[in-house]
Amino acid sequence: MQSETARTAIAVVRIITRLNIGGPSIQATRLSAIDNDGFLTTLIHGRLGEGEGDMSYLIEPGARAIYVHDLCRPLSPLNDLRAFIRILGELRRARPRVVHTHMAKAGLIGRLAAAVYNLTRGQAPRARVVHTYHGHVLEGYFSPVMTRVFISIERLLARFSDAIIAISPAIEAQLRDQFRIGRASQYRVVPLGFDLSSFAAVTDADRPEFRRVLPDPLAAHAEHRRHGRGVQVMVEARLLPQELYNARRDCFDIRGGENGRITHGVRPRLLPGRNTGLGVPRATGELG
Repeated sequence: MQSETARTAIAVVRIITRLNIGGPSIQATRLSAIDNDGFLTTLIHGRLGEGEGDMSYLIEPGARAIYVHDLCRPLSPLNDLRAFIRILGELRRARPRVVHTHMAKAGLIGRLAAAVYNLTRGQAPRARVVHTYHGHVLEGYFSPVMTRVFISIERLLARFSDAIIAISPAIEAQLRDQFRIGRASQYRVVPLGFDLSSFAAVTDADRPEFRRVLPDPLAAHAEHRRHGRGVQVMVEARLLPQELYNARRDCFDIRGGENGRITHGVRPRLLPGRNTGLGVPRATGELG
């Protein structure tokens, strides 16, 4: 028999393509741990890509998390169909009031499954559908033809969405004005939040030891994409101070990779011998 709390709680199904290294995984897992605030959340997550770092350790003990092996980033009609059927089944079991999707593939399959669920829900309340854009791949990732196809798909999916969340005004403007996805009334900007209390706790007494390990000149760069080009762009555009090109080391790289290792670094071919890879810390405090 359900408890009174379970009967009155708002059921939420949150769907994310995979829990790889990055902000979407942090947000999805944190939002899936708010049962005490009147929500009953189920997190559905899929399969990691080859070489991707894993952030499933962020799932709190006792959380309702469902792993769907067929939910994965690459296009695969068979896997996508299986994932759709599995997710639709989970929606029918959970009977959610809110379906919240993260990342492109989960946004596609999850919103289509939510649309079918709403059409076949019977007497159950209609599920509100929310999709969060943590970024997008609608520019510079695919050929012009494929880009137009994906933009058309996103425009269609927006019709199945009650709300569209962008994590910055810039992303909202691109999606709404440049790509004409959805209506202005659908958009909400919700910036990502990070726990920076460990940095705030650093005192003046701690800094000399930190500087002893990290001699000047120093540039620090952090990015999570396996094939990130951030440092390469900065070097090629001569955006780094000139003295870094002659320094013993130039910067730290904190980026996703298999087992926390950097598997696709860009700097060894740009500034060989002057790089320090820190891998992927499990908490911001590890950076201190």
